[in-house]
Amino acid sequence: LINNTLSIGQKIILPTKSEQPITEYDNYIVQKGDSLYQIGLKYNITINELKKINNLSSNLLSIGQQLKIKRT
Repeated sequence: LINNTLSIGQKIILPTKSEQPITEYDNYIVQKGDSLYQIGLKYNITINELKKINNLSSNLLSIGQQLKIKRT
Protein backbone atom coordinates (compact mmCIF):
# COMPACT_ATOMS: atom_id res chain seq x y z
CA LEU A 1 0.00 0.00 0.00
CA ILE A 2 1.16 3.49 -0.81
CA ASN A 3 -1.11 5.18 1.76
CA ASN A 4 -3.80 4.31 4.31
CA THR A 5 -6.72 4.85 1.92
CA LEU A 6 -8.62 1.78 0.78
CA SER A 7 -11.14 1.55 -2.05
CA ILE A 8 -14.40 -0.39 -1.96
CA GLY A 9 -13.77 -3.83 -3.40
CA GLN A 10 -9.98 -3.55 -3.05
CA LYS A 11 -8.40 -6.82 -1.97
CA ILE A 12 -5.66 -6.87 0.63
CA ILE A 13 -3.76 -9.82 2.05
CA LEU A 14 -3.25 -10.04 5.78
CA PRO A 15 -0.64 -12.35 7.28
CA THR A 16 -1.83 -14.97 9.75
CA LYS A 17 -0.01 -16.28 12.76
CA SER A 18 0.28 -19.71 11.16
CA GLU A 19 2.33 -18.46 8.19
CA GLN A 20 6.04 -19.22 8.37
CA PRO A 21 8.40 -16.39 7.49
CA ILE A 22 9.99 -16.79 4.08
CA THR A 23 13.71 -17.48 4.32
CA GLU A 24 16.41 -18.49 1.92
CA TYR A 25 17.28 -21.50 4.08
CA ASP A 26 15.86 -24.92 4.82
CA ASN A 27 16.54 -26.69 8.09
CA TYR A 28 18.43 -29.96 8.32
CA ILE A 29 18.63 -32.11 11.44
CA VAL A 30 21.97 -33.90 11.84
CA GLN A 31 21.60 -37.68 11.85
CA LYS A 32 23.92 -40.38 13.19
CA GLY A 33 26.90 -40.73 10.84
CA ASP A 34 26.46 -37.31 9.19
CA SER A 35 29.42 -35.11 8.40
CA LEU A 36 29.68 -31.65 6.89
CA TYR A 37 31.25 -33.27 3.84
CA GLN A 38 28.31 -35.68 3.31
CA ILE A 39 25.70 -32.97 3.93
CA GLY A 40 27.56 -30.67 1.53
CA LEU A 41 27.54 -33.32 -1.20
CA LYS A 42 23.84 -34.00 -0.69
CA TYR A 43 22.87 -30.32 -0.91
CA ASN A 44 25.60 -29.13 -3.29
CA ILE A 45 27.18 -26.73 -0.80
CA THR A 46 30.78 -26.47 0.37
CA ILE A 47 31.89 -27.25 3.90
CA ASN A 48 33.06 -23.65 4.29
CA GLU A 49 29.63 -22.33 3.20
CA LEU A 50 27.89 -24.65 5.67
CA LYS A 51 30.18 -23.49 8.46
CA LYS A 52 29.69 -19.81 7.61
CA ILE A 53 25.89 -20.01 7.35
CA ASN A 54 25.68 -21.91 10.65
CA ASN A 55 28.40 -19.99 12.52
CA LEU A 56 30.41 -23.17 13.08
CA SER A 57 34.04 -22.92 14.15
CA SER A 58 34.79 -26.64 13.78
CA ASN A 59 33.71 -29.61 11.68
CA LEU A 60 32.18 -31.42 14.66
CA LEU A 61 28.44 -32.08 14.57
CA SER A 62 26.02 -33.43 17.17
CA ILE A 63 23.12 -35.77 16.48
CA GLY A 64 19.94 -33.68 16.48
CA GLN A 65 21.80 -30.44 15.75
CA GLN A 66 19.85 -28.16 13.44
CA LEU A 67 21.69 -26.74 10.45
CA LYS A 68 20.58 -24.14 7.93
CA ILE A 69 20.94 -25.30 4.33
CA LYS A 70 20.82 -22.71 1.55
CA ARG A 71 17.92 -23.32 -0.84
CA THR A 72 18.78 -23.96 -4.47
